[in-house]
Amino acid sequence: MRNTLFISFLAFICHGTVQSQAVYVDSNTGNDKNPGTKESPVYSIGKAAEIIKSSDNNIYTMKINPGVYILENHVSVATAKEMTNKRIIIEASVLPDDTSWTPEQMPVIACKAKKGEIQDSYNFVVSFLIDESHVTIRGIKFHGYFYPNTRYFPVARFNKTKTDLLVEQCMFVGD
Repeated sequence: MRNTLFISFLAFICHGTVQSQAVYVDSNTGNDKNPGTKESPVYSIGKAAEIIKSSDNNIYTMKINPGVYILENHVSVATAKEMTNKRIIIEASVLPDDTSWTPEQMPVIACKAKKGEIQDSYNFVVSFLIDESHVTIRGIKFHGYFYPNTRYFPVARFNKTKTDLLVEQCMFVGD
C-alpha cells in the first residue's frame, strides 16, 4: 500500500513537471490543434501565447523552433496566472550561446499586421505586445515590416506599471 501510494505520488509529480515545461512552436511540422509539446508542437506563435495565457496550466515558457513565422496580428504576451517569482520566457529552441547553434537555427519573425491594429490613433505596428511584468525574449531574429512608411516595433510595452523586460541574443533586421 505504501509503495503504491509513493509510486502514484511520483507519477503525479512527473506528470506535473512534464506539463509545466514549455509550449513548443514549429512552423514546419506544427499544428494549432496539437498540445504544444516537443513531440507535437503548435504551428503559430499566437496559439502558443494563448496556451501561456490560459490559467489552466503551469506553462510560462515558449520554445520556438527554427523557421519563418509570419504574424498576421500582434501577439499579446500576458497571462491570467499568478506571476509571483515567475517569468514568461519566449526563446529559440536552440540559443546562440549553445555550442551546437548555427545561424540557420534562429527563428525568423516577420509581421504583416495592419497599421492601427492596436489602437486606431497609433500609426505603427507591433509584433510582441508585452502586457506583463517579468518577460524575457531571447534568440529570435525580427525582420522589418512588409509595408513602407510605417513605424514598426518588434517588441513594445504600453503599460508603464509593468516592469522587468529583458531582450537578449536577438537580431533586428530591416527598417
